[in-house]
Amino acid sequence: MALAKHLNGTYLPEVFEKNHLLPLFYKKPKTYAFPLEYSFLINRFEQIKTALTSNSEKFVVSDFSIYKSLWFSRISLAKKEYALFKKHFDTFSNGLPKPDLIIVIKTNKNNLLKNILKRGRPYEKAINERYLEEVQLAYNKGTKELEDIKMLEMKVLEFQPDLVKKLIKPIDKYLKENFGYQYQKA
Repeated sequence: MALAKHLNGTYLPEVFEKNHLLPLFYKKPKTYAFPLEYSFLINRFEQIKTALTSNSEKFVVSDFSIYKSLWFSRISLAKKEYALFKKHFDTFSNGLPKPDLIIVIKTNKNNLLKNILKRGRPYEKAINERYLEEVQLAYNKGTKELEDIKMLEMKVLEFQPDLVKKLIKPIDKYLKENFGYQYQKA
């Protein structure tokens, strides 16, 4: 949100709290993986499409990407389910413009586990280090496959309340060098 405000853009948060399949997935992953991933794909597509349609004059800063659906589905779906999901993913993703830039914030498992504990969502208590490693591998593989999208990777050693303020300067520099964009305060 702070980055969108800094760039005088529109912030697009990921809406997942109301997804009733998420707690069910953590209880029975094999049973609920496909409906969960498919529901996320549809929700992400609709959110991005709506934001881009209604904010054509502004930057849209999203804290998620449509590609996230593909990366998570790789680790949660069986091969046949993934093949079907990928086919539908391609149709949805082709209906959206490619992002100008994806900022990938990388951190270690300890930070991720701390954040999960801090959030206190009961259904996330089952998340373990092995699952987080699989997610990180899926993200790493997925970002490498996005050859035609600019990618800015930033390493974060620990999460802090003023983290975005520390990231804004290198993001501004990257935007200026790669897009010729110089932000102007509103």
